[in-house]
Amino acid sequence: MKRINILLVIGLFLLSAVPALAKGPIETEPAYTIGAGHFDLDGSFDLKWQTKGADEDKYVLLVFNAEPTIGILPMMDLRGRIPVGYNFPKTESDENKSGFALGDIGVGVKYAFLREPDMPLTMSVFTMVTLPNGKASYHMSEGLTKVDITGCVSKTLIHIIMLHANIGAGFAKPEAEGEGWQGGDLRLTSAIVIGFPWTLALFGEVVTKRPLSGDNKVWMSYSNTGLVFSPIPLLRFNFSFLYDLKDSPDMKWGIRAGISFGL
Repeated sequence: MKRINILLVIGLFLLSAVPALAKGPIETEPAYTIGAGHFDLDGSFDLKWQTKGADEDKYVLLVFNAEPTIGILPMMDLRGRIPVGYNFPKTESDENKSGFALGDIGVGVKYAFLREPDMPLTMSVFTMVTLPNGKASYHMSEGLTKVDITGCVSKTLIHIIMLHANIGAGFAKPEAEGEGWQGGDLRLTSAIVIGFPWTLALFGEVVTKRPLSGDNKVWMSYSNTGLVFSPIPLLRFNFSFLYDLKDSPDMKWGIRAGISFGL
């Protein structure tokens, strides 16, 4: 299966805790929470396809991933991850159906146990559980129960420079009876964001991963650099360039571009 290197990211950032850049185009999870009573909605389109094998195995899949976040306490967020896709099979079959389908739904909690400005930096733990409830016949399920745990550290310097770093690990359990928990991957990420509220934010990050199981247990990494431009307070455009730094299996380079709205 292949996936397109050009991603369209559409987000609705309502009452964002960090106006210049919430999460948006960066993969590093900021340690900040959005605040009690606040709501964010982040989304992205993803295009995947399979062109190898018999006709009944070939398809094109368009997926919209919605990630709503609700601030339930000043230091705690609740997040959902809801993928919805439409599958276009070349030849329809019981294993390759045409139409809309729901994907594997995730539910996550972020808790910030240290917070600026009372402490020198902000530290939080983000845990996401993904359930295998999606429709595999539409290619919308991995058939795995997954648990991802990420430690997040963020620091704001002179109001416009934000530093973020993550260390995380994922684990997965197949649906098949008798199968136990397996290692997913180990992730190390870091990002710097230079933001001027409601005008411009520049960012750069390095993402490094290593599978915890399987035969290909090697470190892989890529960079993600770009900008977010906001010509008016309610509208933001973002653009970034991704480049393979070491052994990324699905990407040599890529482009992300998007638009977001927020208050």
